[in-house]
Amino acid sequence: MLAQGCTGAYTKILPRIRWRVNPLDATYPGREFAYTDEQIASLRASISSDRFSHHLLLCQSDERQAIRRYEHNTALSETLFGVLQGFEVTLRNAMHDTMIAATSHADWFNHFGLDAPEEESITAAKEKITKKRKLVTPSRVVAELTFGFWAALTAKRYAKKLWIPHLNKAFRHKQLGHGVVFQRLTSIRLLRNQIAHHECILHRDLAHDYNQIIEGTSWICPHTASWIRRSTRFEACYRYLFKEEAIR
Repeated sequence: MLAQGCTGAYTKILPRIRWRVNPLDATYPGREFAYTDEQIASLRASISSDRFSHHLLLCQSDERQAIRRYEHNTALSETLFGVLQGFEVTLRNAMHDTMIAATSHADWFNHFGLDAPEEESITAAKEKITKKRKLVTPSRVVAELTFGFWAALTAKRYAKKLWIPHLNKAFRHKQLGHGVVFQRLTSIRLLRNQIAHHECILHRDLAHDYNQIIEGTSWICPHTASWIRRSTRFEACYRYLFKEEAIR
């Protein structure tokens, strides 16, 4: 059970997953890949010349190394996606619960008079739910709203209306100004979008990104932050690839 003050996004602790093999190695037992010239040519076409050329340039035109680099990028993206998932669910639940407490309405977003971009996001979320032939409920709307929606609620234009009277309480474990939170959420959102669009993230300071996500989660719920660290495979992937202890 999570301690009081957590958002309720998670209900149990998962066991730590330990790597028994190279965490960045795509050639697990039963999945060996020969990397023949024919296979590499096919992979290059599947990945696309433009996307592959970026990795090829950084590998001195060694196609096999470029493929391996692409695999490393995929492995790190996979593990970071889980970390981002934990943070995003925690964030939206905390903000949602805070606004329910402030307005006494589970559908607070229908009563608060948000700006046009956020109103459009809510309308779009409701339309998606309706197209799935499901009943529009507050929890379903919250689940459909984008990360950008929640980040926008911490912007300067909402400081007096939302942050000062209400939303600062969602980050109950740290006294923060809206600017700090908005900047952090914007940075995390950009990383999230890069991963969602299958872009290269190896040029980023991924240890810093990871630490920022974990710290951001701890602002809301330290126990959830600890759980994410305990269950993620990112740290093993990162340390294997970069051979350094840059994670707090």
